[in-house]
Amino acid sequence: MRVRSFMRFSVGLWCCSLLLLCGSCRQQPQVPSNIPVPDEEKENLITLNKAILNNEERQIEKYIADKHLRLEKDSLGFWCSRSLTNRKAVAKSQQAVTYQYSITLLDGKFCYSNLNSPRKTTIRLGKGESFTGLDMALRKMKPGEQFDFIFPSILAYGVSGDGHHIPPYSALFCTVKLIGSSDN
Repeated sequence: MRVRSFMRFSVGLWCCSLLLLCGSCRQQPQVPSNIPVPDEEKENLITLNKAILNNEERQIEKYIADKHLRLEKDSLGFWCSRSLTNRKAVAKSQQAVTYQYSITLLDGKFCYSNLNSPRKTTIRLGKGESFTGLDMALRKMKPGEQFDFIFPSILAYGVSGDGHHIPPYSALFCTVKLIGSSDN
């Protein structure tokens, strides 16, 4: 009698488990990839980023006005002490350039500099060895030239900062002197 009730219980448990297993394996219907799915969160992030960039541009324009700087906005999105807009790239991707620089935040906080020292920095353009805006600006400079730049955060260290002295979403004021370039 006990064996029979145990067998019935085991068979019942097995049937319930099988039904539960089969019922839980049903796939959810997929949305075709050619139909855009409305994404409110994505739209909110886009709106937020546009607001951040607009606010940052106002801060940059205020900084330029307050400091009485003569900077022009380049077609690439950064501000420069002399027009580079119609200038063709002098240095090419993969080319090594040597330069000196000074970087401060718009609030005046000093970040980095080797401008008044014998040290120089050498990087290969287009290899991610510097932030995007600096890489783009160095391509248009000629050896011996020195420029002041303001790079918005999107062309500098962006949403993450550099992890040391440059916080997230920081526009940078930079003085850059191109020492030379080579194809090595």
